[in-house]
Amino acid sequence: MDKPNKRFSTDELTNGILRTRDFKRYLNSHAEALQEVSLREYLEQLLREKGLKRAEVIQRANLDRVFGYQIFDGRKSPSRDKVLQLAIGFGLNYS
Repeated sequence: MDKPNKRFSTDELTNGILRTRDFKRYLNSHAEALQEVSLREYLEQLLREKGLKRAEVIQRANLDRVFGYQIFDGRKSPSRDKVLQLAIGFGLNYS
């Protein structure tokens, strides 16, 4: 089994979940890697990591400016499509 406290890619976590026979044990042993973070917190983290500004991501995501800022502030909950647009705005990929 993988070591806890390690950062896992989405593929690693997905494969681990699919392979496990004891889901609760898997969750417990990977709790740190699976921490729940609000979308607002995650977006702020991505901004810092990528050295981007909100306005730049919103423009690249082709989102309405006001709605984009409301998402970043946690005042609006975006649909799946809007989250995908943000991923494009950040230049993210699947891995």
